[in-house]
Amino acid sequence: MTVSKKLAAAALFLAVCSGFMFSQEASGETERPLSAGGRVIERVVVDGLKRTKPHVARRFLQKFIGRDASSLDFDEVRAAVMDSGILNPLDVAVIDDSGTGETVLYVLVAEKWSIFPIPFVMASSGSVAAGGAFMDANAFGLNDKMMLAGMYSNRGWMAAAMYMNTPDRAEIPGWNLAGFYGSSEREDKDRNEHVFRRFTFSSVSARAGVNYAPAGPFSLAFGVSFNRYYLSGSEQALNPPASGAWTIGFGPSLAIRDSSWDGYFLSARSLSVSYTYNYGVDTPSYHSSRLSFNIEKSIIPGFRMLLRSALLYEDGAGILFENSPASVQINILPRDFSARNYAGFSGGLEKYLARFSAGTLSILAAWEGVISEGPVLGRCWDQGVFASVRFYLSKIAIPALGMGYSYNISGKQGSFMFSLGMGF
Repeated sequence: MTVSKKLAAAALFLAVCSGFMFSQEASGETERPLSAGGRVIERVVVDGLKRTKPHVARRFLQKFIGRDASSLDFDEVRAAVMDSGILNPLDVAVIDDSGTGETVLYVLVAEKWSIFPIPFVMASSGSVAAGGAFMDANAFGLNDKMMLAGMYSNRGWMAAAMYMNTPDRAEIPGWNLAGFYGSSEREDKDRNEHVFRRFTFSSVSARAGVNYAPAGPFSLAFGVSFNRYYLSGSEQALNPPASGAWTIGFGPSLAIRDSSWDGYFLSARSLSVSYTYNYGVDTPSYHSSRLSFNIEKSIIPGFRMLLRSALLYEDGAGILFENSPASVQINILPRDFSARNYAGFSGGLEKYLARFSAGTLSILAAWEGVISEGPVLGRCWDQGVFASVRFYLSKIAIPALGMGYSYNISGKQGSFMFSLGMGF
């Protein structure tokens, strides 16, 4: 059945069923809410669901109840549906229910493939790793996320498990659990990929948290983490830490996000801030502060501007707790680069190239700049350029696939990369 036929059939079904069920109560004199511009949306109906629970799908559209039906922006509705990550909007309409006298926002959707295996292979500077993950991006039809992953390389191995409960009602908080165990050799590198630190260790980590997303663009969260590192002796060790470490962290976070749809790209504007106090059981305690913002704005349909900035400050963190440039979404530094503190910024343009039934292909070019600071390398300034080809998936609940190339002008170093998700 075509989209238009399904839309007509749904409208007829609503009218007939409502008229039968409420024929005793409804009449031509039923009072209906009015806005300055006309009638308002009183109910939301989502059609096309197979696995997703209806109340989960309606959760993303509740903000349109009470809106003026005559001036409703259908692209804003589509953006809200796509923001779920598990649904793709096929058609949007406003229907007058003759039985109840209600003005109904009707949305026809297709569910994305949410259960899939993810094999992967990575290679860089003498290290080769292979592994895979099994993911359910819509566990139990509740938009929960579940993942089991494992990886083996010539440097070690790791295993991880994660479950994230997504709140499906504004008044109910969600929760998340994650666990990780691994054993490997770690190499820390400078901007030119020269190794300045090497050691072997095992680690076990566990995290738990609650998140609350009331109606609107705001979300709040509070998390607790356990991190334990054990050092192993190695003849190849270079400037290793003096001992292992054990910390317990806890702290709040706040995020603000909204999105828009221009017919080609789902663009978002977001701001997030978090604080964690890391209590050192057998190592010095330290504070961790993060701030990031992201602006994606359509200049014309299919052509948008991207601005991104992030700050990470963890002064006092030990060697084992240093971070990579991925923590501030920077691509021009090596993946094995290590520092305590970062301040990164990038600005770029992205152009739609082609659209297929499976998704949208685009090309992106950006400039990146980053200040990093660590106990060995000191404070460094790096700038460079980055380009990538992305494929945004419309039928699978993974945001995007991408291949890119970065060139660090300051360090005169280039590298290729691959991304599954929105890593760059």
